[in-house]
Amino acid sequence: MTAVTGVSRDRILSVDIDAPEETPQMAFLACAQLTQEIVRQGRADVDAVSGATVTSEAIKAAVAETLRQAGGEDGADAATDMRPGCYAAAAKGYKSEIKLETEVNTREILTVRIKAAAETPGLGQDVPEKMAARIVETQSLAVDGISGATVTCSAVRQAVQKTVAMAGGSPGAFLRPPVKPETLLTEKTEQTDVVVLGAGIAGFCAAIEALQNGAEVILLEKLGLIGGTAIVARGAMMGTMSRWNSDRGDEAEELANWWYERQEKHENVKYEQLLYVARNSGALINWIADCGGVDFSLGYGGDSPKMWSHRPGDTPEKPAFAEHISGSAELFAGLKACFLRLGGKLRLDTRAVRLLRDGGGVTGIAAESRESEYRIQARGGVVVAAGGYEANPELTARLAPKSAHYLLNGYTAGDTGDGILMGEEIGAKLVGPGYLMGNWNCIEGIGEYGLDPMTLKHEIKCLEVNGRMERFYNENTSAEREKWEFAKDGTGEFFVIFDSSLEAPLLEKFERAAAGGALFRSETIDGLAEAVGKDPAALRKTVARWDEMAIYGKDADFGNALIAAMEPGPYYIGRIYEKSCGSVGGMAINLAAEVLDTRDNPIPGLYAAGESANGEFYYRSYICGGSSFSMGGVFGRTAGRNAARRARNRDGGHYDGG
Repeated sequence: MTAVTGVSRDRILSVDIDAPEETPQMAFLACAQLTQEIVRQGRADVDAVSGATVTSEAIKAAVAETLRQAGGEDGADAATDMRPGCYAAAAKGYKSEIKLETEVNTREILTVRIKAAAETPGLGQDVPEKMAARIVETQSLAVDGISGATVTCSAVRQAVQKTVAMAGGSPGAFLRPPVKPETLLTEKTEQTDVVVLGAGIAGFCAAIEALQNGAEVILLEKLGLIGGTAIVARGAMMGTMSRWNSDRGDEAEELANWWYERQEKHENVKYEQLLYVARNSGALINWIADCGGVDFSLGYGGDSPKMWSHRPGDTPEKPAFAEHISGSAELFAGLKACFLRLGGKLRLDTRAVRLLRDGGGVTGIAAESRESEYRIQARGGVVVAAGGYEANPELTARLAPKSAHYLLNGYTAGDTGDGILMGEEIGAKLVGPGYLMGNWNCIEGIGEYGLDPMTLKHEIKCLEVNGRMERFYNENTSAEREKWEFAKDGTGEFFVIFDSSLEAPLLEKFERAAAGGALFRSETIDGLAEAVGKDPAALRKTVARWDEMAIYGKDADFGNALIAAMEPGPYYIGRIYEKSCGSVGGMAINLAAEVLDTRDNPIPGLYAAGESANGEFYYRSYICGGSSFSMGGVFGRTAGRNAARRARNRDGGHYDGG
């Protein structure tokens, strides 16, 4: 593992990690969270990422070494006496190995040419070239990366650093941050019909729908890439009456009722929103297929009773589930091409900072990029589709306090609730059920020992308990059901127990995981409870009940078909952590996608869709398989259509959903 750390005289500016031999899932989690914390605290000795202790320690050691170099011991100030010539190297990017060639003279990087890179099509494939150009322009590996493409930018930095070393450059060469010229930002004032914030599924649907309704549209994205959090989804959409399943007839009410049951028919969930999305879901899927040139295949999703999940790019020849995010890549590439073809203006690396108002309504947006400050007047209004808030601890504490202990996925780091907070500043009503959007749960730390942290507990006999050392659900259920059961239990602490009935190859991995601290090993049940600081008597009672039911071969409490008496020790216990893949909550909206104020009146000119406004669509059970894409897409189209109508009519009136 190697690190590239950018520093100034008094702080750490950036950290990039190259860890090609690490377990991909755990390395991504550790790199994303730990490097942000190192930069925030300005030191290498920060707390390890839960679930990736070994990887975290390696990252901290690598960063500490770079800081030692930057102290002057290894010549961090200059690349003296390099051997002129061209040198080739490679580093692992997000989806591919990035190969490049660097030409140097004795003191400078002359060119960096990308020779091979196959990053996400339509999203990040141009990032290596952009990053290479920045390095050459600034003569610094500590130059700002492309926001939203941390892993790819890190790979380019690592490969260039390797070539500098090949040329005889010092280990600390080119690590000083570039000197930024003292230039004033250009102030620009523009006018358009509709401004959309966020280039995710809701944002693109809003922007394209507005264009198709005759509006001029500017789409702002604060990251350097399109797709938002959805770039790491598989692009599935739930729906009925699409051209793929219309032969079964209209199942909108059945779909809405199933969603409602999954939300426990909670009073905070608005059934009319579920039904509205279900009724418009088939039209959305057909529309996206036509706009983006996307083909879908049907499947089950989120434990659905019927094949409502439409998966883009998922064919027998190229299954979307075989290669992470291939479906989303195809979907967003198609939507981006459609948006540009219709004349839309896309601005990446451009962050909205506040909504503009005139009287009671929203008239535009103030935004800023690296070069400019914008005041954009929008005749029809602003659509906020800027994602969720799970990377904002303060907003999470307010809207999702029951999920404050969730681990975040690195790909949600941009979800800081910017759009939600801008809406609140002008009087928008915020709603939140108290939970984040739960992802599939994992056993902490075992991925580093060749054990699958997500699926292992569903494949072999095990016993799961909460913080009270009590069973609370059927361990042999699906991962989808599991995350719901964890949220319902609410203790926030969960453990899984295995016995010695493991097959030899698996047992060897368990022993290594125990030796490395990812699992605790004990010859007794009492020892397991003591190892995790819990009551031995409570766990002993739970195991006794399990063994009692196993005599009769039936789990009378929860129905686990894999129930069997616990074998003699050794036993193993691991901690299960809950993860977030998004947030639930944000601005309240009506069926016209208009944002409501605290008196439930529409705020003229302000619309919202997607994770910025999903607080009355979900409770504590996020349904995988495409419910969020459908919700964001349907309300995104509604918002774009109504904003375009408002731009034409300028009457400030209310428009119905539909």
